[in-house]
Amino acid sequence: MVMINNLDTICGFMDCQAEEMRPGFFHPVSLVIRRKDFADHAAIDVFKTRGRRSQEYFIRHWLVRSSKELRDRFEAMSRWADMFHGRLYFGLDAKDLKKVLSAQIAFEAGELSDIDESSVSAYCHSFHSIPRQSETSVTALRCFMVDADVAPGAGGAEVAAAAENLKRIAESASPFRVFVFPSKTGFHLAGRIRGAGGSADLRRFEAHLAEYLADDSCPLTEASLKKNSMVNLYMNTLQ
Repeated sequence: MVMINNLDTICGFMDCQAEEMRPGFFHPVSLVIRRKDFADHAAIDVFKTRGRRSQEYFIRHWLVRSSKELRDRFEAMSRWADMFHGRLYFGLDAKDLKKVLSAQIAFEAGELSDIDESSVSAYCHSFHSIPRQSETSVTALRCFMVDADVAPGAGGAEVAAAAENLKRIAESASPFRVFVFPSKTGFHLAGRIRGAGGSADLRRFEAHLAEYLADDSCPLTEASLKKNSMVNLYMNTLQ
């Protein structure tokens, strides 16, 4: 059994940008069940869509606008996660409702022009896919995330040192506070993307990250840099 609860860290992350949140801005929280968390795959395949199996299925979504709102709703969210043996993920990028609705309207207009037998399931799928699109993010509140996996057998001190090293490297790419979130196979590290120079900063960060991974003393098996990503909020899986 694996237990992760990053509520306090995520609330701290939200508090750091609370003054920049405007009416219509929100963070998505998603309940996901993943095929690899189930020894009996038949138990998860009942959720397959359009006749196809998937490695993950989205069960439910919430939109939260502040750390207080997240705390107030967390107990109910975690009950849903326990019931489905799933994972709660928090979207790092703040989303703009106007952008989300515009993308939804554009999608629906496209579907109206060519409705077929797959249109209903595609429409349902759009409700969780559109808010995750990078185009719907608030530009000034975009984030980067490092998904780091730890080598089997690595000790807690080694993992903590690796997280601290990556945090130090990441702070060169972001003028904002950098946060570390434990995950099932290691940790996620996230921070805000600097405005005008963001892309150049991230390229330098990625180069430093590659150098660190090449060091023989590094306890990480993999660490990939991503944008518009989600981090573990809560999980209590079967394995």
